[in-house]
Amino acid sequence: MMAALFAVSSVFVGCGKDDEPEPLPEPKDAPTISFKFDGETINATGATESVKIGDEVVVEINYIADGEIKEIELTIGDADKETITTGFNSATTHKITRTLKDEFDAEKDIVITTKITDKQDFAKSATFTFTISVEENELEEDDFEWKRIGGAAGTGLADFGLGWTSNTASVAIIVPLTGTDLYQFDSDVYDEVTTKEGLIQLFDENVGTKLTDFRGVSVSASSSYDIVLGTKVKVGDDEYEYYLLHITHGTVSTGEAGTTITITGKYGN
Repeated sequence: MMAALFAVSSVFVGCGKDDEPEPLPEPKDAPTISFKFDGETINATGATESVKIGDEVVVEINYIADGEIKEIELTIGDADKETITTGFNSATTHKITRTLKDEFDAEKDIVITTKITDKQDFAKSATFTFTISVEENELEEDDFEWKRIGGAAGTGLADFGLGWTSNTASVAIIVPLTGTDLYQFDSDVYDEVTTKEGLIQLFDENVGTKLTDFRGVSVSASSSYDIVLGTKVKVGDDEYEYYLLHITHGTVSTGEAGTTITITGKYGN
């Protein structure tokens, strides 16, 4: 009796083990995706970076498949969508590089969505988000010096889109070069405007007085000044540089080469 029970029990135990599901085989490595943001590798899916309005960034997306790549899908924002299905020829790696700038014109998020599928139909998706901020760019300040000796043209003005080739009997005549708009602002504007966005706004909103020339510095006597000028200088198609200039001193001296007039101050751009 005992032997018979033992035999039956062994049968039931054996059947229980046979009924357990076999563990699934480990899948092959799925493809991988990594992002580079201006040269810095960011591997995390869903990674987010902040940029400022008007910034330019280079995004590099690297794909690695365990087998040959079959297809890559890429969407940048709402409109820039592409699907790449040919040209891999046994390749297991691929790189897409995009320079983004025009997209960053408003406070918003831009999401890059991408998916890679290999010939074994294993797929991997990833997203990368740009948060476009309205953080403003501080003006960079430096000193300037304009100098005119005798009848020679003034030096130090060209970067600001200005020229100085003549005087009246009493004052210097400083003119905007072709492609430059010259304005004069209230003296307190120089301290109040501290960002590049604020500087551009002065011109966009026509703050101040537009000048055909500036005649505010003496060529006969040294003096201190509190004069604020601004220039909008065209540097390309629809591209401009903006400068805010604070004239603080004018120095007049005489020598063998003639009268030397030196105008100094600070500028921000």
